[in-house]
Amino acid sequence: MVLGPVNGYGRRTPWPDMQQATTPVPGFGYAYAAGREDKTPAEIEDSVNALVDGMVDVTSKNGVTLLSVAPKADGTLPDSQVRILKKLGGWMQVNKKALYGADCRTPCAAGTLRFTRKGPYLYAIDLKEPTVPTVIPGVTPVQGSNIRMLGSDTNMPWHQEDGDVVIDELPDPLPGNYAWVFKLQVSHTTEELGRHHRAVFGRYSTITRKPAW
Repeated sequence: MVLGPVNGYGRRTPWPDMQQATTPVPGFGYAYAAGREDKTPAEIEDSVNALVDGMVDVTSKNGVTLLSVAPKADGTLPDSQVRILKKLGGWMQVNKKALYGADCRTPCAAGTLRFTRKGPYLYAIDLKEPTVPTVIPGVTPVQGSNIRMLGSDTNMPWHQEDGDVVIDELPDPLPGNYAWVFKLQVSHTTEELGRHHRAVFGRYSTITRKPAW
């Protein structure tokens, strides 16, 4: 059981509707099969992309992912699985802020975008390679704040159109090859964070983040 915020009685309660999704490494099964061991570089990339996209989607819906690997009879992992896991680790090293300890957000998705929230920041994660202009619907950042992509130090020019954010330029080259993460500041104060937290998790919640898996 995953424990969530402290309620009005000083007890930690389960996070509402949290689900655990179990998945094998894409392209492999839950058990080792010799016929699946050899993968081309293109198949490796497809597997990593599917794995990252799946984890992001599950997290945005207030879930966690249990990843199942398929070792050989001697306990070692096939080289293809190792390469996939290393590429996943490279993506996580850059983008883990958007997943570890993050809250879900309502709505959790818009087109190819998935959303998570942590502290004053909203993370908009695009499962498709973004292009200019990038529109993030239903979001109003703090006026004058910077928008960046995780893995880049570039402040991207943006403007507000009604209730949407429009990003006018992107870093060149884009950081990474899968699930690109935009970091937007959407609130200032602890009071604002508390209102968001209570709206999502109930009126007895405090601002206590999930543990970092």
